[in-house]
Amino acid sequence: MFIILLNGLTIFLGTLLGYIFRKALPKDISESIIKILGLFTFIMGLKDALTFKNGMYVAIYLVIGVVIGEKFDLDGKLKNLGKILQEKFGKEKEEGGMIKGFVTSTLIFCVGSMAILGPVKIALNGDGNLIYIKSILDGVMSMMLASTYGIGVMFSGIMVVIYQGLMFCMGNVLKVVTTPEIMGDVTAVGGAILTGLGLTLIFGEKYLKVTNMLPGMFLPIIFSLIIRLF
Repeated sequence: MFIILLNGLTIFLGTLLGYIFRKALPKDISESIIKILGLFTFIMGLKDALTFKNGMYVAIYLVIGVVIGEKFDLDGKLKNLGKILQEKFGKEKEEGGMIKGFVTSTLIFCVGSMAILGPVKIALNGDGNLIYIKSILDGVMSMMLASTYGIGVMFSGIMVVIYQGLMFCMGNVLKVVTTPEIMGDVTAVGGAILTGLGLTLIFGEKYLKVTNMLPGMFLPIIFSLIIRLF
């Protein structure tokens, strides 16, 4: 569990460094950094998305997932949480600031098979290598995000610890259902979501609410568990 806390700490430290030195970057450079991060996120997501063995399953998971997400308005709820943090800790209510930083970084750090498989491996055999790698990547990414979005990125570290902590606690259950095939579907769905997130970073989020796609990432595991039960 300490390794998961370490992941949150690297995000915290990365955010502090990015926030401290953000004024050294002109606005146009900061905007370019976000677009480059968007391009990197798009490529990283596309790489994972194309690992599927049956594209129809991935499409079904995404469709059902977005229906669930729209029904419960996950995008709105995450943004409302960001607004609460903005009111309590933010100094300026600038467009694309604290709320966008919190939402964007939370999605980047929590979406993907590493955020699920990493804690599960720790729970099952004490193997923390995946989380160590993820911690380094998240630390660097948080520093770059904070240079543009500010201190809101820091609070995503709390979400990462909570989310991966739940995956750690569910390790024994997930061991039964996380076969290579199931994790392949999880990776592909997560990749599709990251691809969408990359597009929103490059072009804006007017047409795509990425948060509402999140339930689709868990559907392969849920369906596998239901099949095993019945």
